[in-house]
Amino acid sequence: MKLSTQQLLLQPQPQVRLLGFNNQVARIAVSSDKWQKMVMSKVASIEAGFEKVFKTAVKVKVEVTNTKGKNQSVSENIYPNNSKRERNITNYEKHQETSNYEDEIVENEP
Repeated sequence: MKLSTQQLLLQPQPQVRLLGFNNQVARIAVSSDKWQKMVMSKVASIEAGFEKVFKTAVKVKVEVTNTKGKNQSVSENIYPNNSKRERNITNYEKHQETSNYEDEIVENEP
């Protein structure tokens, strides 16, 4: 059975989901080896879609997840050191972007 991308996304029980995205790499989880083969055949189209939306090249990594929620990686880990540390840095950077701590204070401005 060959499913279109639209049929894939309209499944009542999600067989494919986005695990993470960091503006360079998108991690996609699939529920079985069968789904992995199907999604892998569409990686070029998925990457093109990310590039169209985000205006930058995005590498897509596909991982098979079992029913207990544990991942079996089928591609290299995009966070080879410590994914929690990466998330903390990202959250800190986001805070810095929205913080006005370093803004110049001007008093009695006309």
